[in-house]
Amino acid sequence: MERQEQGGDDDIEIISQASDDGGGIVVVPRQRRHGNGGAGAGLRVSPRTERRLCAAEAALRFAVCVLALVAAVLLAVNRETQEFLGLFVKVARYTDMPSLVVLVNTNGIAASYNLLQGARCLVSTVRGRALVSRPMACAFLFCDQVIAYATLSALAAALVSSMVSKVGQPQFGWMKTADLYKRFSMQAAGAIVCALVAVVGMVVVSAMSAFNVFRLYGAGKGRNI
Repeated sequence: MERQEQGGDDDIEIISQASDDGGGIVVVPRQRRHGNGGAGAGLRVSPRTERRLCAAEAALRFAVCVLALVAAVLLAVNRETQEFLGLFVKVARYTDMPSLVVLVNTNGIAASYNLLQGARCLVSTVRGRALVSRPMACAFLFCDQVIAYATLSALAAALVSSMVSKVGQPQFGWMKTADLYKRFSMQAAGAIVCALVAVVGMVVVSAMSAFNVFRLYGAGKGRNI
């Protein structure tokens, strides 16, 4: 077996292998070695694309902020009074379900966080400053992941509690309560839908933060976008 190397922009290796049936030549691309300890190449983003990404991230974060805030407010002000047999009066509030309390708190935190991050992205868009700090990008990605997972967990718990109140659980003696407070249930359902859309937006924001992290590695040796 003979190995020959050819230089140039597109380096290749030519392997000549002899066999009983005759010699054969195989052309194999040479594997390139990356610098900086073998790290992969990053993506170079033009200033115009950078500003578009910042503007899109700012708009998405503000939308998530509004949706999360609407979900929290809808649940916080949701009340319905019901009189039973003229003997006693019961007022339904979101505090009657611990899962809704957690959902209100997490959406409030998510709204505040995305408001601050949206303001940061808006300032970066106006000034045209790119995100070049790797530790800062990693910190943003970590915070985005924490907020997204926290809101998703709170939403899942609220959905389970809502389904139990809607269909009941005869095995445990839990009766259907959603039919007794229809207006309260409808408003809570609207808040849960807003929270669901906000969670989807936070997942997209986390993906954008991950892109910002990975494109910073390679020191601009990758392809332009």
